[in-house]
Amino acid sequence: MTPVKDQGQCGSCWAFSATETTESSYVLAGNDQVIMSPQELVDCARGLFSNHGCNGGWYYYAWKWNETNMTMAEKAYPYTSGKTGDETACVYDEAKGITLVLDYGQVKEDTESIKARLELGPVSVAVNADNKAFRNYSSGIVTEADNCPTALDHAIQAVGYGYEGKQGYYIVRNSWNTTWGDQGYIKIGMADGKGVCGINQAVYWNQVA
Repeated sequence: MTPVKDQGQCGSCWAFSATETTESSYVLAGNDQVIMSPQELVDCARGLFSNHGCNGGWYYYAWKWNETNMTMAEKAYPYTSGKTGDETACVYDEAKGITLVLDYGQVKEDTESIKARLELGPVSVAVNADNKAFRNYSSGIVTEADNCPTALDHAIQAVGYGYEGKQGYYIVRNSWNTTWGDQGYIKIGMADGKGVCGINQAVYWNQVA
């Protein structure tokens, strides 16, 4: 996994989730680690596939862009929207492309399916972040007892899972810098149905070239 990032003042969580899962898939495919550019997606996938730059989007629609347009490295296409809160003009350069997304798909909305997929690598997920349980998290496991809503409004990345006694949890990486949560991470409890904070509803993997 690449380091925890910071989306800043731009509603680009979807682009960060998309690039982070692509980064993970790229390494798992046997390549050296490359930090990919969320700014490419914010600028170039904006207006396409229901993505809206700094006003939200979906990681799976970002991968539609990457099916025919390669991901670029962060150093080739730096992230600027975090400071400005706005998109910029698309400056995609195929000559500096790293990889295409060959395939992607959704994982079934049950704990065992999600665990099985996580054993193959990190996945993009979405949660409800507009609540105290998520926003004020610092340690421990967020469970159903914390009353975290399930209406999805924030994209992040699940990178693994574990157990404390009988309570299972997903290890989730956010894009709000290492100053948030537990050094940028949160443990979200396993549960049936829509999942704690809605995490079971939109679990997606991808495969790169």
